[in-house]
Amino acid sequence: MGGGGRERLRILVLGSGAREHAIAWWLLGEAAVAEVAVLPGNDGLRAAGLTTLPGPAEEPARVVAAARDWGAQLVVVGPEAPLAAGVADALVAEGIPCLGPGRAAARIESSKVWARLFMARHGIPSPAFATAESPEEVERWTASHRPPYVIKADGLAAGKGVLLAATPAEALDQARRLLAGALGAAGRRLVLEEYLEGEELSVFALADGRRHLLLGAARDYKRLGEGDRGPNTGGMGAVCPVPRVDHALLERVEREIVRPALEGLAEEGAPFRGFLYAGLMLTPRGPRVLEFNARLGDPESQALLPLLAAEGAAGLLPAGFAGWGPLLLAAARGELPPGPAVAVPASGRWAVATVLAAPGYPEAPRLDLPVRGLERIPPAGSGGDREPPPASLLFHAATRRGEDGLWRTAGGRLLTAVGVGPTLASARERSQALLAGLDLEGGLWRRDVGLLPAPGRPDAG
Repeated sequence: MGGGGRERLRILVLGSGAREHAIAWWLLGEAAVAEVAVLPGNDGLRAAGLTTLPGPAEEPARVVAAARDWGAQLVVVGPEAPLAAGVADALVAEGIPCLGPGRAAARIESSKVWARLFMARHGIPSPAFATAESPEEVERWTASHRPPYVIKADGLAAGKGVLLAATPAEALDQARRLLAGALGAAGRRLVLEEYLEGEELSVFALADGRRHLLLGAARDYKRLGEGDRGPNTGGMGAVCPVPRVDHALLERVEREIVRPALEGLAEEGAPFRGFLYAGLMLTPRGPRVLEFNARLGDPESQALLPLLAAEGAAGLLPAGFAGWGPLLLAAARGELPPGPAVAVPASGRWAVATVLAAPGYPEAPRLDLPVRGLERIPPAGSGGDREPPPASLLFHAATRRGEDGLWRTAGGRLLTAVGVGPTLASARERSQALLAGLDLEGGLWRRDVGLLPAPGRPDAG
């Protein structure tokens, strides 16, 4: 089905977090989409009345069987683990369109060592770096570079693989722990990087292996505590759009970073079909790549997608496309239409996404704690709340609803509360109002999401 097709789509989303809840909500409200299912999904999706399918999302054969049995016409991959496991390759081999890159292209996220060497080969602006597989190599790097230091595990580490060190001794200690297996095989090779100062920015593009379309930018809040203090996390909040980020900057990011990356992957025999996420630091020397991800961000998606939903009919979609679902299918088939490479929401709406995490997150989140008040807030998607775009949305992740109807903690990041409004302040107020109505003893959320750092302020790498 191309852009002008009339067939209504059945779309399967892989994953179980708030990002996948947001993707399902985004697509389900479209006239061009007949049904959306999520594998494996979560209790919040089920409470909203959305379809979920059982089974792990990281086992290619089982995902292929589930997609075929359910009649999926498109599979959208949410998290990175299925991509690294080769799920997209297996689906494509069986003739099922999949929006998500194959394992070779997904190395741009699944191996930090491979990604840094790839960026160097293609001249993509990046911090100075070295790779290390022994404490001796780490000592040589710290002896020739000034602190602080950024230390990254090579493999996927669920948001725990980036460490900062203030001194050579601290860097060596952290490197020894990783090399000794603190993160399993993910830390057996390391990337050592120059520490960059500036403002972080996340930019998202939809790619079909030949063409691409920049969808927008968001800023996430990686540190656990307010004022960007505490350990790095998977993300405690996001804001979209980002003040001080204009169309000219996005065009520069497309020209200097996104386009060279996608062209480089194609040249190396690994064309990228899916969402490319460029995590950047805006430095006085220009944007520099902190990391690439091979999928949408979490929690950035929860802020970006409500704005795309609102803007779809307002000119962001290429001519002839009845919705985002058909456009994603076109990307999965390598059939994005020619046109401008940058399309971003521009109606003046803002979205602020704030994450609620369990006490003990990120190291040891406490499980099975009651989240009182959650029963009074319908999960996003309940009752078809897509039109008109709501002012507030609640996307579930690691929550569990017991037989008594009470919601409980089931992991680290539990929920994302999203506020949408005509001003940044109104969006922030609506996001916080949702969380203020919940009672979780020791629950963690940042009250400063939506308050942006001053230009040039140092931030986490």
